[in-house]
Amino acid sequence: MKIFTDNKVAIHELELLFTACFLDLVEQDEEKFDENNGQSLREWFGIDELRDYLKHSRIIVAEEDGKLVGAAIVGKQNPLTWPDGKKCEVFNLGVLPEHRNKGLGSDLMEAVEKEAKLMGAKSIVLNVHELMTETQKFYEKLGYKRTGILRYYYENGSAVFFMKKLS
Repeated sequence: MKIFTDNKVAIHELELLFTACFLDLVEQDEEKFDENNGQSLREWFGIDELRDYLKHSRIIVAEEDGKLVGAAIVGKQNPLTWPDGKKCEVFNLGVLPEHRNKGLGSDLMEAVEKEAKLMGAKSIVLNVHELMTETQKFYEKLGYKRTGILRYYYENGSAVFFMKKLS
């Protein structure tokens, strides 16, 4: 398994990867979503906004035998909302279902944190849908602290925000 930064990965490959990941969420989280109640998962996870994310972000990819099996997108936070300019945000993280529970998500997040430091970040922020409790536990296990909930952040629910200081 190779994990590296690659901003030249084809947008189509990322779309396929994230769509596959998000259509097959962690079972305990997936059963909580009702696509008839607000946005589709594709819309909610920002698949159609990937091009915009990539203008100001870096892509961390995980490959096995030359095949994309996981990826994360991390970028500088908007200086208007985080004026110190020292925060990065994780916009997306996905690991194909057959590669889950093997430490790959943790390895990708470790690479994200290293990349954020290279970008000058002192901390990382991210948000998770309130219904994705298993995903929240994953970030907490990695040392991310819950900083608050923004009600109705998404059309189909609230967001739980997390932050981790980088050393």
